[in-house]
Amino acid sequence: MMLNKHNSTPSVSSTSDESSLSDSVSVCSSSNSTSTNYEELVIAPHVGYKKVLVTGGAGFVGSSVAEALLARGDDVVIVDEMNDYYDVRMKENNLN
Repeated sequence: MMLNKHNSTPSVSSTSDESSLSDSVSVCSSSNSTSTNYEELVIAPHVGYKKVLVTGGAGFVGSSVAEALLARGDDVVIVDEMNDYYDVRMKENNLN
């Protein structure tokens, strides 16, 4: 089963934090250096609206993650096998 949930008002943040993040990000490339300084391998987080695929989204953990993503303003696509290992009615309730 596949369910696509859309948040009615997706939020896209464009704050000054984005520019400060880009200033602190180092370019990662292969070099001849044998020592690795992990502080230099900083990758800026994705900021703003996302469309997220949640596998197992009808289960307890997956549905909780999907709810948190929707509350944050993202769109969520749920894929779940809906087998009868757990009560299917519980999974169906998690999707509502």
